[in-house]
Amino acid sequence: MTPRDREKDRKLYFNLCNPDQPLLPNSAQNVDIDHLDSSQPVRGLNWAERLARIIEFSSLSDPAAERPACVLFTGLPGSGKSTELLRLKDRLQKREGANLLTVLIQAERTLDLNDTIDVSDIYVSILYEVERQVLIAEGQDPSDAMRDGILTRLAGLLDSDVTIEAKLSLAVLGAGLALEMKENPDVRREVRRRVERSTARFLRQCHTELTNLRDRARKEGYAGIVVIYDSLEKLRGITTNFAEVLRSAELLFAGGSPHLQLPVHTLYTVPPALVLRIKAPVEFMPMIKLWDREGRPFAPGLAAARQLVEQRIPDREVLRWIFGAVEDTTLERRLHQLIEWSAGYPRELVRLLRNAILDAPLDDAKLARLLGQAGDDYRRLLLGTDMDWLARVAVEHTPDPADEAQRQAADRMFANNVVLRYQNTEEWYEVHPAVRKLPKLQSAINRLQESDRAANRP
Repeated sequence: MTPRDREKDRKLYFNLCNPDQPLLPNSAQNVDIDHLDSSQPVRGLNWAERLARIIEFSSLSDPAAERPACVLFTGLPGSGKSTELLRLKDRLQKREGANLLTVLIQAERTLDLNDTIDVSDIYVSILYEVERQVLIAEGQDPSDAMRDGILTRLAGLLDSDVTIEAKLSLAVLGAGLALEMKENPDVRREVRRRVERSTARFLRQCHTELTNLRDRARKEGYAGIVVIYDSLEKLRGITTNFAEVLRSAELLFAGGSPHLQLPVHTLYTVPPALVLRIKAPVEFMPMIKLWDREGRPFAPGLAAARQLVEQRIPDREVLRWIFGAVEDTTLERRLHQLIEWSAGYPRELVRLLRNAILDAPLDDAKLARLLGQAGDDYRRLLLGTDMDWLARVAVEHTPDPADEAQRQAADRMFANNVVLRYQNTEEWYEVHPAVRKLPKLQSAINRLQESDRAANRP
């Protein structure tokens, strides 16, 4: 192969290894991880199937008797949630299946994820996106929503609650209200203030509009509507308001998120840190299990991670060249090292592959440097005060924080994948390998183990 051909291959596979690109269900690079070994699922469950069944079993032919599903779903960033939600969407919208008009909303397109969140933000974006999809199903122009659509009527309702002197005319914005609320903090605050003045009436009006939209979808032959609200787990604010943003999400979703239970089926992704903060049930998708709770290698998980690599780079000769491997044993050893370091975190594995392509061909020194640089990204997130909680996770494999300081540490560690979740018959947690090797953490682990031994001595 000529150098020019080799460079062409590098560019091709570099772009196929984009860690931030969710894969469509029919993509050649997509690995249906949960179907690889049904006898030993590497993520505990078949997640798209489980979520689909919750929604399908909640769908009844009689709308009056139906109690639409309201599902909270999470997973650590980059665990493959968006890919599974695309798989879920594909299943739910099939005419021979659930036959639901499926509305997939990407939170980063409709919300400011660096600011606090409120029920009005969610409702406005849902109404806008659902109306657009219903208009498309009816064969109408979705831009009709811009003229006399639901958001125009809703904005008029909010305008009616204030005096002329105090009025910021929301009705003028019409369907543009959704975009303005995302981009303009003043509009966002004003809508929230007006909704707070008449919350019950606002919620009733929104429910009425969604019920009408569901009935319109039924007239077009659909069994109903399901809203999949993705990327809400990315709510994290910035350094100065991280805790405030997370607190707003906690208030919104606490107690089973009663204000977000709608007359249509809904699935909301939520920040993983909320699992430790709210009592409502949350479906939590884990990482690929590469080892069990006792640290023994888990062959199906290692095979699943290996297939993920080979789907991204299916040409074995290219793979051999990237890893600088003349012999199969060298290729297998370096691939195993890369996979093991990823800890079963899909986005990290794809990111490592991309960096390997940049540095190719690798040798042992280059591979060690690549993994060391990736580890630095994790280690820079840590504070000295985090070590006691991380030691507890490493020893007991549970994330239960002992106090508010550890709870805040857990929030940061989950948001940045320093602590990873796995599942056998029950859930368990582990510290990322790049962090677990730190001398300070090893010292904290030794202190904790000694303290536990002393407490158990007769």
